[in-house]
Amino acid sequence: MFFLDFESERETRKNKEQSDLINQELLKRISGQVAQLLTLVNSMDDRLRRLEHKLNVQPRLLPEEDNIPKLPFKTI
Repeated sequence: MFFLDFESERETRKNKEQSDLINQELLKRISGQVAQLLTLVNSMDDRLRRLEHKLNVQPRLLPEEDNIPKLPFKTI
């Protein structure tokens, strides 16, 4: 009985460690993809601002942009 409990506990611990490693890897990948997207968005924003300056156009917000919630995290 004790041996089965020990094996079961060891198997549970091993599964949890594997799950934690998988979760860490997924978090790294997602973080990398978010960073790439933020870089792309910032690049597009810079291009838009240069184009607006070149065309001598005042930047303006679209009406629906007023309703967009702010992101809960800081950009890089």
